[in-house]
Amino acid sequence: MQEKGREIDNSDLPTNVTISLLPKPTPFESITFVTMSNPSPEILRAAVHIGASHASMIILRISEDGTEERVDFLEKNIP
Repeated sequence: MQEKGREIDNSDLPTNVTISLLPKPTPFESITFVTMSNPSPEILRAAVHIGASHASMIILRISEDGTEERVDFLEKNIP
């Protein structure tokens, strides 16, 4: 290699050098995790009925104690 007209000996330079541009990671021991309790997701059930003249669908919400609450009822006439 030449630099400004003179020869430079680079035989003593390391050939495999890994340099990271990222900051050093924070060790997990110094991190405090805070969790928030999330309510359990809603359980929804749907039933679809297709008859000769109409199609209908009922949507129910199931609570944790097993009771059912009607959310919606959809009905469409089939021509």
